Formats: sequence, structure tokens, C-alpha cells
Amino acid sequence: MMAGPTDRDETTVEQRGGQPAGSQVLMADGTWKAIQQVAVGDLVLSPQPDDTVLVATVAAASQRTNHPVYRVETMGKSLRSYRCSGDQILPVLVWQTHRQQGRRPGRRELRELSVQALLTRGSVFQRRAQIFSTPAIELPDADLPVHPYVVGVLLGNGCLLPRGTRHRVEVAMRRRITFTRMRRCGAQLGQMRYRHGAYQASVVGAYNGLVTQQPYYGEGSHTKFVPEVYKRASLEQRRWLLAGLIDSDTAMPICFRRRHANWWKTSSISSTPSAAGPRCGC
Repeated sequence: MMAGPTDRDETTVEQRGGQPAGSQVLMADGTWKAIQQVAVGDLVLSPQPDDTVLVATVAAASQRTNHPVYRVETMGKSLRSYRCSGDQILPVLVWQTHRQQGRRPGRRELRELSVQALLTRGSVFQRRAQIFSTPAIELPDADLPVHPYVVGVLLGNGCLLPRGTRHRVEVAMRRRITFTRMRRCGAQLGQMRYRHGAYQASVVGAYNGLVTQQPYYGEGSHTKFVPEVYKRASLEQRRWLLAGLIDSDTAMPICFRRRHANWWKTSSISSTPSAAGPRCGC
């Protein structure tokens, strides 16, 4: 289990290299700030290769111009992209072979290599190397107006567009269990009906008025967004939102994933589902 940033004392973390202007830095309060706006004395979250997250104080900041920028891209299903300078140090997991009694078992070791040093290695080394990625980061619980699971379902497959003067949120699902989970999370739903191959229900009562006051109400399928307060919520709350998206029977558009790329990296669902959360995708 990942250790959260509980130590608020000043921590010194040596950092070499740099990222281009516009790169987002995760601050200690859970907000994102452009790297050129980070100043000396700011508190930032610094993920470590051992899955711990330190709260570090920026001791110095500098800017360079006319410096080459490299793009590091991963292969496979992760499809991560990382832009940095050539002297940026990357924690890399590499496979090593050691002779033991005539056998050569494989073992992964953590090394720190600059981007330029990584480019000098052979193609086999580059294919086998795995770049350390940021683990899911724990933040304090946020005071959320609507349960994150309900928000995830609405963003995934809810109709948030008003029809004339009628302001009512409707949800269509292929599985009835999703409506049951929404009710358990406090949502007030009307009578469920089966039409056009899906179960449909409307959000009713005071809960409907609460949802229509949220900033994502009135957005279409390709313009829906995750409010900032949910991005800065705790890890458990962010997992609830992801569970709602998964249970909504729909695939998130590419534009949605790109729009929330940074939040997506810090909200990944662990391989072991939380006991308090729903069983996603069942």
C-alpha cells in the first residue's frame, strides 16, 4: 500500500535536468501549476521510486532557453509521453542477468539514467527498460457536493443537456446494478423503465436540483469535464469517480482522456479494489 505525504517538514530532493515551459507540477495542496510559475519556497509533491511521496520545498528555480527538448514515449498499453531536457534523470527499471550456479536468472534493478545516456544504449536495452511512473497520490478528503461515483456515472453516460425548459438529468444503462449503486451513494432516482435496449431513470427531487447546479451540467458528450474539486479529492474519492466511469457502460472519448491527462495519472486504480468501493465492471 502506498504511503501518503504525511510528513510536512521541509524535504530536500535533488533534481537535475528540467521540463519545457507549460509542463504541469503537482503542488502539495493537490493543485497543478505550470513549471515556469513555480517559485522558491513552494511546496510540491515528489514521488519516489519506493512508492512513497514526499512533500518537498523548492530551494532553487532557473530557466534555460534554446535548450534541446526530448520526448520519451513508452510502448505497450500505457502510452505515456514525457518531455524533458537531455540531462533529465529518469529512474529506470532494467533487467539484469547474474550467473548463479550455471544459471542466468533475470532480475529487475533500479537505475538512474539521463535521457542522453539512455539513447546511447542498444535497442534491446531500451525495449526492456521500464521508466518509473508516478504512483497514485493520496490527498485529504474533499467536501464534495455530489458523490463521486454518481458524478462518474453522469459523466460517462448521463444526459446533462436541458431539453427546452425542462431541467432533468436522465441516465441510461444496460445494467440495473448501476442504478442500485447510485441509490446507495445518495442519488434520488425515479421509476426505472426499459426502452431501446437499456434501462432508463431520471434524477428526481432535490437531488436533481443539486446536480443541475454543478458546473458540468449542460455539457455534451465531448465537452464533459471533471470539476477541479474532484481532482483534488482523496485517493478513495477519485477511485469512486473512476468506478462510476467504468460502470457507465461507455468508453471515455480520447479528448476526455487528453483533457484530464495529469489527473488521470494520479488517480489510477490499484490492482486490488478497495473494500469500501464498488466492484468495478462486474
